[in-house]
Amino acid sequence: MFTIYGGNTEFNQWDVNQRVTEPSLVAGDKVIFRNSSGMTHPMKAYTDNGTVVVDVPNELLTMAVPVLVYVNGHPETRTSIPVVAQDKPEGYVLVDNDDWPSDEVCGVDKLLKSGGAGYEEVTPSIDIEWDGNGDGLTACIGDGGYYIWYKLSDIAPTDEQLKQATLRFPAYGGDVVQPITEEIWAGMVEQGLVADDWVMSGFGMVIRKPNTYVELVDTLFTETGSYFLKNEDGAYCSRLSIPSTKTIHPIDPKFIPVMDSLVLNGADGKQYKIAVDASGALTATAI
Repeated sequence: MFTIYGGNTEFNQWDVNQRVTEPSLVAGDKVIFRNSSGMTHPMKAYTDNGTVVVDVPNELLTMAVPVLVYVNGHPETRTSIPVVAQDKPEGYVLVDNDDWPSDEVCGVDKLLKSGGAGYEEVTPSIDIEWDGNGDGLTACIGDGGYYIWYKLSDIAPTDEQLKQATLRFPAYGGDVVQPITEEIWAGMVEQGLVADDWVMSGFGMVIRKPNTYVELVDTLFTETGSYFLKNEDGAYCSRLSIPSTKTIHPIDPKFIPVMDSLVLNGADGKQYKIAVDASGALTATAI
């Protein structure tokens, strides 16, 4: 049975950086967290000060519903832990702490190739175009019909992606291209156009949570994705372009495999056992 590390018997809504433990838990175990809303997060157990623990996904603690936790493949460890409703703290920011790594992240070969620095993630480019025809598209209407937002894509770009975006829209007989520069992004933040669940820029809206009401434009957005605006004057967004990005993610030390030795292929066609001797020096022995 899982218990909260530290002795508490329940979580508070909006808690962060919580951990749980279980007597049979082994470092490296895959632990599943889920709740009644359908959220499921796998996490990896690790050792901290002699105790095997696992981080609780912060996202699950944003809702006042019990968290179910169990070791993958071991239903006997299933434990339900209550989450007590609390007011959302001022300035709360959701930090994604999901940490179940892919083979690419944890693989020894990947670690060696990266020099232990991390793994590379390439985000594909985004290019959404629209001719202004809303037939067959999901439409969200606000402000008495003045605002009509049409959903063009299920893609909901991140803030970092939007900071590199370019919007294009026909504006009253002209053609306006609006890159989102650092200055423009700072202005968007200052004007309250950037929120956790939505971002608005020019004639574009990104919705990251279903059934999000944006008071600024008096509109309820029922689905996540990218929306383009067409107002009663006929002005609309015609294109959203975001270039591909490359990010190097550092590897958390708790995910780096610990081994007594390592076998590598040598350029001479032989295999070598790599180990560290008592002095800390590397040794290579043909096998």
